[in-house]
Amino acid sequence: MYRLPSPYNANQTFSTAEQFRNPAQTNPLPQPSNMPSGCWFSNRIVLDSWVDGTSYGVDKVMFWSSPIFDTQPQLRGLQPAGASGSNTNNGLNAVPIWTNGVLHVQISNLRSSGNALTHIKLETIENGHVSDSGRMQKLLPQSDITDKINTETNSIVLHFKPYGEGSTIRFWQVKLQFSRVKEIVGVNPPTYYIDCGYY
Repeated sequence: MYRLPSPYNANQTFSTAEQFRNPAQTNPLPQPSNMPSGCWFSNRIVLDSWVDGTSYGVDKVMFWSSPIFDTQPQLRGLQPAGASGSNTNNGLNAVPIWTNGVLHVQISNLRSSGNALTHIKLETIENGHVSDSGRMQKLLPQSDITDKINTETNSIVLHFKPYGEGSTIRFWQVKLQFSRVKEIVGVNPPTYYIDCGYY
């Protein structure tokens, strides 16, 4: 099938919009223009899926992960040799972020009861890869940020910048690990809520 210089849209009409033009059929595609403001927002997530934490040396453990973000989406169509993707759109499972930004993670319901933060530990894990969203690896040592949730408020906001000094790596993801380090007899682990925005 002959590759057209621009894609058909859902209505099967030919698009010559500047963000789609590729007359020379280059790979990667040309630098796009007239792109919308880059942002991403999550739905509210209920965090109550605590599991046995024996293998982590704690009473209970629970994880939350952001999507994989593509912080260099202008490299669309590029798949390095040996990449795990099945086609030339190597970042299909990643959320494109077209402008520099920060991931804001709001954790709520921290003061829902007197035991909501008792023996709770919070750690961050950052994963990434320079070219392949299917080969994400841990980038930084696991970091204890428990002090961020030990506040007098019912909600806090954490801020994460993509890995890289000045120029971020292409694929990046943040994970949070909640641990209840000691059992509280007769008390179920707390429920938290997470809302996120990347802008």
